[in-house]
Order: sequence, then structure tokens, then C-alpha cells
Amino acid sequence: MFRFSGLFQFWSGGFHQYSTAAIAISGNRKPNNFIVDYLMNSFLFSKQDAISIFSRGKFPHPTANYELVVNTFKIYGLNNTQIKDIIFYAPKILTCKPHKTLHPKLRVFQELGLSGSDLVSLVKYNPEIFRCGLHTQIIPVLDLLKKLGGGSDENLIQVVKNFRWMYTAKSWIKRLSTNASMLENLGLLNESKYIHFVLFNTDKLTRISENVTLLRRYGVSDVKISKLLVQHTKYMQKEPEVFEKKLEYVEHNLGISRHEPMFVHGLLVVMYRGDSEIEKKKEVFRSFGWSDYEIASLIRSQPYCFTKSEDTIKDKLNVFMKELGYTPSFLMGRSCFMTLSLEKRVKPRYEIYKILKEKELLHEPVLLITLLQYAEPQFLGFLKSFENHVPNLCETYMNRVKTK
Repeated sequence: MFRFSGLFQFWSGGFHQYSTAAIAISGNRKPNNFIVDYLMNSFLFSKQDAISIFSRGKFPHPTANYELVVNTFKIYGLNNTQIKDIIFYAPKILTCKPHKTLHPKLRVFQELGLSGSDLVSLVKYNPEIFRCGLHTQIIPVLDLLKKLGGGSDENLIQVVKNFRWMYTAKSWIKRLSTNASMLENLGLLNESKYIHFVLFNTDKLTRISENVTLLRRYGVSDVKISKLLVQHTKYMQKEPEVFEKKLEYVEHNLGISRHEPMFVHGLLVVMYRGDSEIEKKKEVFRSFGWSDYEIASLIRSQPYCFTKSEDTIKDKLNVFMKELGYTPSFLMGRSCFMTLSLEKRVKPRYEIYKILKEKELLHEPVLLITLLQYAEPQFLGFLKSFENHVPNLCETYMNRVKTK
């Protein structure tokens, strides 16, 4: 039995999400009315889309093979919408031999754990995938990607879905020598077969190779590098010059040492943000009296606070500093304050806190910031202990949360 995860439609609704602009038919080639009608009647393509699909492939008149291809996909659990999507992205797939070409490859991808929607994504980014040799191209590349992803099938699935990794034969043959040297630099060529069957995009592989080298030079472990590749594939494909500047910025401008656990998190924060954007956010903190040391301390403990907009940062600092009276030196060690919702948590709980303070019910020193960090069930349990003194306190709190 093959493992197959749950299916869901890649697109909601009909095929109208696709662009209806037909691709120009080259030369004097005219659409075969029979094939166009077949695509329209069998898959409910619009006439424009059917002509576009016809222009991107050579389709013999008999449709028996087409039906076998469709039935093969259905055997592997794909629904009509997913099959339609695959045909749109890779129309030549209708001419594949089901038992010789599709069955073995679908079996490999299914055993790997790719769902129907995953296969749609795979074909979308790699339309020639089912035209590549299973043992000469697909399996060696899957093995290679598995090495890059740390050796687990789960990581491999993520890399496969996030990377345009297949090339046609003419393209990859020209790239063998370059790719082989890149893989040797990465320490991934343990077997000579990889030299012959690498199908990577050379430019991307080169960037990944150099960025891996940079991360290792900064002392980032292979485990963390693997996670970056799997979870943030696009980051790892950045130009090495840009990548290195980001590494330097994290260490020198954000003040997060390469030896600290949060270094990689700091890198993720700054990767898609310009230096000027981050500096503007630092300036907001300075306008509230934060020193560079205090800003750096906050960033080291919670770099994701710089993913907030300038207005959000201002709103939080206004509440915590001007309304609640906390100082930068107090807040920098309690970085969670930047992650708390003002309307749904901070303000409603502060109002309840004031009620308890006015009634002198907090006999022990209870810090508001501590109550703000309680999970909702824990906070409600705390309020229930005062129900005898303040009836309906929990209900009052919940009403205030709802009205915010």
C-alpha cells in the first residue's frame, strides 16, 4: 500500500482563475478542432484555453491514450480539478504512456508522500517532470535533494515543492561539469552517479553552495542550515553578496552575535527588509527614549519585533510606556510585549487589573506584565478566585474582549 496524504483542490472554483489569454500559435499552425473540442468537452476548458493548450503540444487524433492518462491520475487519487490543472501546465502529459511513464513515477512521488495538490504544484513549476527518466534523472535528484534537506522525507517533500529543480535533457547535459564541482564543494558527491544525473538550475545551485559556505563560516550548524534550506528555500537562493551583507548586518547592526541561538532568526528578519526600513524602526524606539544598547538587547531576545510596522511599534510603545509607565530597561527584558494584541489582550486585562487594584484585592505584588503573559485559560482561572468579591468578573472581562 502506498502512503498518500489528504487531497484538496489546488484552485477553488472553476478554471476561471487561470489567465484566459491564449498563447499565440506559432507559424501557420491552426488548432485541430477535434482536440480543441475534446479539451473543452472533457475538461470544461474555455475555447481560448483549449487553443492555448493545443498550441503547446502535439496531439494525435485518437483520444484513447488521453483517457488512459486521466484514469491513471484518478487511480492515484487526483480529482478532476487537479487533473485539469496538470493538463493546463503540462499538456504534453496526455501523450505519455500510462504504464511505462506515469505509473512508475506517480508511485515514487506517492510513496514519498506527495498529495494530489502537491503534484499540481510540482508540475506547475517543473512541467517536464514526467518526461524525465525515472532511474536516470528523477530518483538521483530526489536522493540529492534528500541529502540537502538533512536526510528526512519530510524535508525532501518541502524542498521538492519549493524548488524549480528539473531541467530537460539538453539543458542539464550542458551543466554537468559545473554542477558536479558545486556539489563537491557542498560535500554531497559521495557517489559518482550524481555527476551524471544532476538536474539543478546551475545559477541557483551556485548561490546555494556559496551561501551554505558563508553560513558555515559564521558557525551555523548543518542542522540549522538544513532547516533554512527546507523552510526558507528562497532565502538560500539569494545572491551571495546580498546574503553576506545580511549576515554582517545581523551581527554588527542588530548586535546579534553569530554564536547566539537567535542569530539565524535575526537573519530571517532582515533577509527581505532593506537596511533603511530596519533603521527607521530603530528610530521609533529611540524617539521613545530607548538607547542603542536597550534596542540591541530587545532585538537579541525578540528579533521578530522588527517585522512589525512602524505604526504598530508606536502603538505598543504608547500603551506600555506612556499609559502603563514601563521603562525601556524593564521592557527590553520582557520582549513578549511586542507580540501581545493591544485590543484583545492588553487593554481588556489592564481594565480588569485596575478594578482589582481599586478594590485592594491584590494583596500580593502582582505585576500586570505577568498577567498579560498568562494564556487565556490561566487568566480566567486567576479571575475566578475573585468571583466572591467581584461577581461576574470573568463575564465582564470576556465582554470587554469582544467589544475591542
